[in-house]
Amino acid sequence: MKTLLLTFLVGTSLSMASPVFAHGDEDVSNPAHEHESSEQESSAASGSISKLESGYAALADVVKGGKFDQIHELVEGIEPTLKALADTHKDDATITGAVTQLAKVLTDLHEAGDAKDAGKAETELKKLESGIKLLKARVPAEVDHESHHTTANSLHAEAVGLDTLKSGQESTLTLKLTDAEGKPVTMTGLEEVHTRKVHLLIVDDTLSDYHHLHPTEGAEAGTYITPFTPKKEGAYKVWVNVVPVGMSQQYIPVELKGEKPCAESCIEKTVITEGVQDGLKASLSFEKPLMVGTADLGKISITDNDGKPVTDLEPVMGAFAHIVAFYDDFATVAHVHPMGEEPKSDDQRGGPELSFHLQPEKAGFLKIYVQVKRGGKDIFIPMGVNIEG
Repeated sequence: MKTLLLTFLVGTSLSMASPVFAHGDEDVSNPAHEHESSEQESSAASGSISKLESGYAALADVVKGGKFDQIHELVEGIEPTLKALADTHKDDATITGAVTQLAKVLTDLHEAGDAKDAGKAETELKKLESGIKLLKARVPAEVDHESHHTTANSLHAEAVGLDTLKSGQESTLTLKLTDAEGKPVTMTGLEEVHTRKVHLLIVDDTLSDYHHLHPTEGAEAGTYITPFTPKKEGAYKVWVNVVPVGMSQQYIPVELKGEKPCAESCIEKTVITEGVQDGLKASLSFEKPLMVGTADLGKISITDNDGKPVTDLEPVMGAFAHIVAFYDDFATVAHVHPMGEEPKSDDQRGGPELSFHLQPEKAGFLKIYVQVKRGGKDIFIPMGVNIEG
């Protein structure tokens, strides 16, 4: 049985543990919404990652040598570094959530050392290594030395050449991506994340029609094009998920007009903990009721129609699963990527359990889509949960 450890990566953020939420009512192209990080803070963050990597290497050596009595001291040496990292990025729930998860890994590693359990220690070491890699990819590596801050939400996106969507009719969706100065942002200015440089997370205003698309670069600089066929008559929202070179990951909202936009009441706020789609069933559970500001561990188990565990999930965008969730405010998105070991080749298989860390930042209904791949087909399994205030 393979267990994948995932962490909530969230809109106008990225995406890496307890969710960072992106709100559509904010002007994300306005520098006033930038997450400031001083040059000194960025250097400290970089040093923290180096310390974590050194701590991991030391722990790996003592576990390999069977020197379990040294694990306690090494773990205590890493904990202050984690705390400093969380303090430096206290406004980035993605990073603080990842730190929370790593803190639990260190606790479990400590217990494995006390019990002289080599197998468990090695398992926790793998989790620690993966978590540090995730943090290293998330923590800003560069800063703008002129303004002394990183740009968290500096890009702007807009749809061009498309007036009103029509249900059941294929449209050519063209998006134009520009920076804070209005200059076009091309593929060369973006970093690859999970095998793509541009991810489009698209959902209608009933939260019942979700698409995950990857556009190609258009002839005009800064434009990105993809065919798109809406199933609903209402409005749609596109979350443009990109990582500008040297900056943090961003989720940029773009609204598309529909024939018959609906009111909030048209969202079916049905709690679904067992979603079924295309021969697969996803069963969702949490350790405790979901509450705003409270960290929780969730698990999704994937089975087939006969209830048998599915262990042949194929890699999809460099992971064994992607989870995207939308709040009933039609203005907030959350995104999950694996925190555990990712597939290194297309012939690797995963499942049946997907575990993730979730710390909700607001109350409401959350529509969840679990995206997996089996038999060469992308499968989106719908689910839904309530977050209490």
